[in-house]
Amino acid sequence: MEKDFVLNSRNFFYKKGYFKTKISDIAKKSGSSVGSFYRFFDSKEDILIAVIKQELEVYRRDIRLLNTIDFNLNWKVAQLCRITLSLLKENPHLFILIYDIEEKKEKISSKVYKWIDMLWKESKGVFVKGVREANSNNSIDTSLVERLFENQMKIYLKYLLKDRAGKLNPDIVISMNLEEESKKLTSMIISNCESLNIIRACDKFDPLTKAYTPLYTNKEIKNYLLEGSPFFVSFMVFRWPENLEKRTSPFFRDSILRAFVYIVREKFRDKDIIGRLCNNKFIFVIPFTKKGGPADFSRRIKEVIDELVKKYSLFEAEYFQYSIANILKPSDFDSKIKKLPQNTGGVLD
Repeated sequence: MEKDFVLNSRNFFYKKGYFKTKISDIAKKSGSSVGSFYRFFDSKEDILIAVIKQELEVYRRDIRLLNTIDFNLNWKVAQLCRITLSLLKENPHLFILIYDIEEKKEKISSKVYKWIDMLWKESKGVFVKGVREANSNNSIDTSLVERLFENQMKIYLKYLLKDRAGKLNPDIVISMNLEEESKKLTSMIISNCESLNIIRACDKFDPLTKAYTPLYTNKEIKNYLLEGSPFFVSFMVFRWPENLEKRTSPFFRDSILRAFVYIVREKFRDKDIIGRLCNNKFIFVIPFTKKGGPADFSRRIKEVIDELVKKYSLFEAEYFQYSIANILKPSDFDSKIKKLPQNTGGVLD
């Protein structure tokens, strides 16, 4: 009976709105009486809370999971926008209900508004945590960016729901292009973050693997060349066989790339450069010393591959190929890089 009350009240709230729905309507639709309703709920506000908690259950789970992932702010904002817009597309009536209550929040108690506000609070939690991680020196007023984010999110979602007459229409968002709108919302939020100097560190790491981005890697190579310090460069390519791509998901292959970078971090120093050039291609830039030359590099890479083979039963050592060039002076760089077999294996002596 309690489930019937929640389901029917949800349908009434979505169809008539919260304020126009009567408890007698819910009881009658549930085939029961108002007295029976009060056996389970103290008020209409209590059943509203039950509806919202139920509707946000999956969303809150996804957001909590997102908050545990140690990726950069750009990536987190993109995922957050996609998760929120997916909820909008799947359940536009929930947002219309929330907007309706927010406009008349003086008519409801604080305990209800706590749950009405849950959608924005969960979202802000991920965003603010990402901002703090990107700005370890705490130079940013997080309360300011919190308000900025919430306002932008609310305004954009409301904008998507409005039809030509300016009314909130659930049918508008059902057919929307989720990927396109996610990119737009992400771009808008990131753009405003950049204007406040929030994202200084976010162009440093590849969001999937935590390797350095091509932009950052290129900058570090230029530093080596300017200093005239000897170093060696290695291109590393994962060449997935066709049968593996058919038998495994992109998530599995991404997991191997993440594990590769994670294990490499244990075998090399933090300041050694490992950059991700594209989907399955990486580059190493490591200072050249007698101890840390090509032989030592090959030994450590072999240890990394052996660990991957042990961890992933479908992964074979031959899927991974690399090549090495010693850059002993800046003038060597262009000619040696051109000679490196960037797409096939083999170690250069």
